[in-house]
Amino acid sequence: MRKKGFSGTIWVVLVVGALALVAGSAMYFVFQDNVQDNECDEMAEGSFGRGICYMELAEEGKDIELCQKASPYEASCAVAVDADKDNSMESLDAVCDVLVDRSSNKEMCYMELAEHREYIEFCEKAGSYASSCAINVDSDKDNSIESLDAVCDVFEVESFNRGMCYLELAEHRGHVEFCEKAESYMDSCYDKF
Repeated sequence: MRKKGFSGTIWVVLVVGALALVAGSAMYFVFQDNVQDNECDEMAEGSFGRGICYMELAEEGKDIELCQKASPYEASCAVAVDADKDNSMESLDAVCDVLVDRSSNKEMCYMELAEHREYIEFCEKAGSYASSCAINVDSDKDNSIESLDAVCDVFEVESFNRGMCYLELAEHRGHVEFCEKAESYMDSCYDKF
């Protein structure tokens, strides 16, 4: 006499069916991510829609590398993805580094990330925003004079940006020694003290 209940064949069919359902669900979600990524790629390069699309994907997946494709929102994307401040400085640097050298977007990107992470070294790459960046990052005046000096020192000697940078940092910190490096702004710098 046979026992009543499920036979071995039925158990195998149920287990295989359950595994197929789980695998199918996983493939669906992977496929959906690829579809979204492809949808972003299909948008015109440099378009605001494409940038927002990549920014949303980066935020959803906490993928800092996708921020490199989020033009013109690279910095905003990186700040959003790095909300917990758990990404490496190298990965944040890579987001801005892909931008065209000496562009205001690249400089603003470094300024935003410097302020987000309070990382003065990024101000050295903030170009014409360097002194504003350093002042914002140094709002508590807790950075060393040497690190502030390094921000302005990246500019060529006798350049407008170098002189203005030292003038603004001298005012911010009350560090009269910066006036000596303010070059064409030296007199106005000393006048402030």
